[in-house]
Amino acid sequence: MPLKRAEALINLANAALEGTLPMTIPGDVEQAMKTLQTFPGIGRWTANYFALRGWQAKDVFLPDDYLIKQRFPGMTPAQIRRYAERWKPWRSYALLHIWYTEGWQPDGTDEL
Repeated sequence: MPLKRAEALINLANAALEGTLPMTIPGDVEQAMKTLQTFPGIGRWTANYFALRGWQAKDVFLPDDYLIKQRFPGMTPAQIRRYAERWKPWRSYALLHIWYTEGWQPDGTDEL
């Protein structure tokens, strides 16, 4: 494991011990994800993934994710984000469905 990744995990573990990292879903998930990104080594993708898996937030989508970008060929992350708006407030479930469904592809992209 690279040193930076290990340091990021140690920082998160310390924050959890100190009570500054919520272990259950916070009231304002968006703000909590921004706070996560203030930790060294935690970027947008990791913060979103933590919200999805750690907090089990129901409305998280990762338009910059490698596989998501593959599933939306020819679309920018901004276009993917707009497309995913149709799934609010359940975008996490849509994300997981797209990840785990071989050959999934969007429909109705002409409206973007």
